[in-house]
Amino acid sequence: MKNLVLISFLFFSVLCFSQKEKNIDLKTFYNTAIKNKIDYEKEMIKSGVSARNINDYYFVFKDDSMNDYLPENIEGYKINYINIYGRKNKRLLKKGIYAFQIQPIKIKGGRIEIDLIDFQITYKNKNYNMANGGGSTTVFEYSCSTNKWEFIETKHHGI
Repeated sequence: MKNLVLISFLFFSVLCFSQKEKNIDLKTFYNTAIKNKIDYEKEMIKSGVSARNINDYYFVFKDDSMNDYLPENIEGYKINYINIYGRKNKRLLKKGIYAFQIQPIKIKGGRIEIDLIDFQITYKNKNYNMANGGGSTTVFEYSCSTNKWEFIETKHHGI
């Protein structure tokens, strides 16, 4: 009898508290935020507002636990992630790079927000210099009618 109760409890726990769906949502959230930022930057380049090449951008993330949820490429565009504190990247940083720092997800009520912050990063005389140029916020909202998170908007902003 004890074994039956234990097996039933374990089955119920796995069924109700499985993280599989949540992982898929986290990947979708980050994928959408990064794709919208890339699309925005491509539009700025196309319209002549920005003179940079889209392949010159790097993505930086603060927390290694985010690594499992970040996309490797989006629609054929390879995402360039960089560890700015890594020894092998100091030569590149001496020239200066443009990067988007991916912030951890913020939950505000029934909304989820993901911020991507624009930076120009250089390394000179053993000091990191980071100049913030704005960023974007991607917002998702939970819909009780569909029982899913739905994309609401991406807001791009400058300083």
